[in-house]
Amino acid sequence: MSLSPEAGAAPAASSSAPPHAEVAILGGGPCGLYAALTLAKAGRRVVLIEKEIVAGGLARGHKRGDNYYDLGVHMLHAFDQGVFESIKEIMGDERIEVPLNARIKWAGSFYRYPLQFGDMVKGMNPFILAQCCIGLLAYQTRHKFRPNPPKDAEEALIQLYGKPLYEFFFKEFTT
Repeated sequence: MSLSPEAGAAPAASSSAPPHAEVAILGGGPCGLYAALTLAKAGRRVVLIEKEIVAGGLARGHKRGDNYYDLGVHMLHAFDQGVFESIKEIMGDERIEVPLNARIKWAGSFYRYPLQFGDMVKGMNPFILAQCCIGLLAYQTRHKFRPNPPKDAEEALIQLYGKPLYEFFFKEFTT
C-alpha cells in the first residue's frame, strides 16, 4: 500500500460508505490503516474514510523539490510484534529503518533507549537499581499469572519495564 502521491497513492475514499461495507473506519493514519488491514484479513468488508488525498495521518511526509518533510513523529515502537509487522506491511517499500541512537538523561547520567541493563548497573544508584529490579520482577510475576494486554503507552511501558522504571524514566514524557 502506498502512502505518498509520488508513488501513485489512490485518492482518499468518498465521505459515504458503500452499502456493502460492514465496518467504516474514520482516518487513514497508522491506527486506521492497521484496523482496516486487520479487519479485512479477518474477512470483514471495510471502508476507510480519509479526508486527505494521501493516507498516513501525522506519520506521513511529503516531498517538496528534492527534500522530504515529516508531518509528525515517525518512530514506531515494537511493543506488539504483530502490530509492528502489519505496519511494516502497510508501508511496504516506503519504510525506511534508521538505527536508533536515543539517550535519556536522568539523575546526571545518560542511558541508551530502549533501556539497557548494563547502562543501569553502571550509572544508577544501587538502591534505586534494586528498587527497579524488584518492581520489574513483581510486575512480570503478576502479569504471568494474570495477563492483561496494555490499553495505552503507559501500561505498555509498565509491562516492559515495571512501575519504578516507568516512574523514573518515562512518566514525564508519555503522559
